[in-house]
Amino acid sequence: MKAFFVDMGRFVLETSDSLPFPIDGEQLFCLVSKGHLTYPKIDTSEIEDKNKSDNVVRYIIHTTFIIECLLWTVGSSQSVKF
Repeated sequence: MKAFFVDMGRFVLETSDSLPFPIDGEQLFCLVSKGHLTYPKIDTSEIEDKNKSDNVVRYIIHTTFIIECLLWTVGSSQSVKF
């Protein structure tokens, strides 16, 4: 679950000589395994809180998709003449 959190762009690396940028799970693993970073402590409740907002977005996207499919079906069942 934490790897998905990282891959969603929720980890931002800040260095003294560059602008902050998001890192993915593979990059975090590499930095931690080589001793450049310590593994950050992530509370599961923080991940679940972000997931709730993602669920709202998923609901909106799926609802929009279903409405578009229904409108397309209704529109294609009628013959359109130009």
